[in-house]
Amino acid sequence: MISAQSGSSGIPRLFGRGAWCSSDSISGANSISCRTPPESIHWQRTWPLCVIAFTVIRGLPEFNTTMFPTMSGIADPHFPLPLGLDGTPKEETTGAPFGFSFSDFFFSRLLFCSRLAIARSGRTIGIYPETKHATFHRAIGLPLEDRLLDILREVGWTEKSSPVIIQSMEPASLKYLRARTNVRLMQLISGSDVDKDGRVVLVPPDAQPYDFVVSGDKRTFQDLVTKAGLAEIKTYADGIGVWKPYLLPSQQLDRNGDGKPDDLNGDGVMDERDRVLLPPTHLVTDAHTARLFVHAWTFRNEPRRLISDFGGDPAKEYKAFYVLGVDGVFSDFPDTAVKAR
Repeated sequence: MISAQSGSSGIPRLFGRGAWCSSDSISGANSISCRTPPESIHWQRTWPLCVIAFTVIRGLPEFNTTMFPTMSGIADPHFPLPLGLDGTPKEETTGAPFGFSFSDFFFSRLLFCSRLAIARSGRTIGIYPETKHATFHRAIGLPLEDRLLDILREVGWTEKSSPVIIQSMEPASLKYLRARTNVRLMQLISGSDVDKDGRVVLVPPDAQPYDFVVSGDKRTFQDLVTKAGLAEIKTYADGIGVWKPYLLPSQQLDRNGDGKPDDLNGDGVMDERDRVLLPPTHLVTDAHTARLFVHAWTFRNEPRRLISDFGGDPAKEYKAFYVLGVDGVFSDFPDTAVKAR
């Protein structure tokens, strides 16, 4: 995650210039992985040693839906798989279903690397762990939150000033954490797809937080980004981590009226390059009014990920969101994010 220096929220600065390691999930037996999905497994590192992201791919024969646990009757392809350092699935060794080869030791090592980088560079090298599928893990006897807090407590990271932000899709997990720590917390806001007119589509398992499913709460992620939803989030979190289409939507065009979206670049493939920007929503302003910071995800350099207005230049996308007033961005290419700032 890269802080947006050009953000104009008027709220207190949350962190200085520097990189944040998005250790993008704490799952299984309190292990760590990430669900950033480019085409191949790779490692991204920030100076000197701190791991920013692990990437898990789908599409290999080993990555079939039978390996994914079922959430609300639907196999969740976002659930991280047990991987070894070579990216291959590993046998379960913890005695817990869907455990990981990455252990508590690895997360502690990540903290060590972050602290070492801070000491050597004088820059903020923070971490951004996620309690992923917290309700599911609690139900199978593997609650995540206390183990995460124990490790953070060992290095003295217990206050808002600590270089850590904990993120989660599930309000129940964040509320549990809020009662036990002063570190910053962030409510993730997800979605399934975007329709031709730029509206976020919500389909299970991405329609609502899983703890809402279990408790029978009918609200979706769309309800959480209303003014009332943001006011509730402020009671237990410090910010929101928002999928980009909630902030800067885009639509497809049908100029010839044939009922089919126009292939704007004529390559025979429909992707982001065949969409055009719509006016931004009021979500950034509404969140800042509620005294919540806004971090947008996920930014990528691949041309097919960039809306036509950006002309294949990822820096233009970053600048558009910086002007919009976001306080930070999650990026697969942090060097690009920093150059565009």
